Amino acid sequence: MNSYGILNKDKYVHLRLKSIASNFFKKEGLFNKDNFDFIAEEADGSIDIKMYYNNIQEIITLIQRWMPFISIQGDLSEVVYKTIQMNYEQLQ
Repeated sequence: MNSYGILNKDKYVHLRLKSIASNFFKKEGLFNKDNFDFIAEEADGSIDIKMYYNNIQEIITLIQRWMPFISIQGDLSEVVYKTIQMNYEQLQ
């Protein structure tokens, strides 16, 4: 459960975290939360995770906060990156 409600394990995205982000997430124990599943770790320290979500805003917020150290893979990537671009343009 998170601020958007009970997690639906059918809704998820694949994220790639570079080593600086993955080290922070490991140190803070964030992968022990219900909304993350560990997939794989590379020799350079980057990791692939599965993130479960209720609302796409959860994904957008996480990626914006950790840019350029987290990227999204898959179908939602275009929507997420367009939203982040629009958010950036509204700052100007």
